[in-house]
Amino acid sequence: ERPNCAAHTNCTECGGALSALCHWCAKNNKCHAKGDPFGCLIGASCDAPPPTPKPTKPPTPPAKKCIDFKDCQSCANSSWECHWCPQDNDGTCHAKGSWSGCASGADCFAIDRCQRLEPERVYHGGTFSKASFEGVGPVATTVLAVIMGLVLCCATC
Repeated sequence: ERPNCAAHTNCTECGGALSALCHWCAKNNKCHAKGDPFGCLIGASCDAPPPTPKPTKPPTPPAKKCIDFKDCQSCANSSWECHWCPQDNDGTCHAKGSWSGCASGADCFAIDRCQRLEPERVYHGGTFSKASFEGVGPVATTVLAVIMGLVLCCATC
């Protein structure tokens, strides 16, 4: 004898005592006997699905403007858009190209980092001094010596 699954009007009744014989079909919201050709292949679960939590994003901090930076270093590190203008009172950070800013920003390094404390010697001896051939390998030095010898020899003959 086939169970009268159609007599059940909701999912809970359908899946209750007759759960081995009946199941709830979500596509037509009716209770059908398992294997019924007018029913569904797999019955729906009568348990309410858990609520889907809404994703929460952390609040985005407000974007800082160039004028919000109060010292040269933080201004220079903030973005390529800002530069420090030392001419304004104690200095101000401005957007590059702004009317209230300066034409070119200042370098934030201390003066002793930019200037040499002692002069750097550029000239290290004569044309044929050891400094003239530093960094040149022995093969290249030999080739240069042979070429110079040939030039001198040809020039005197």
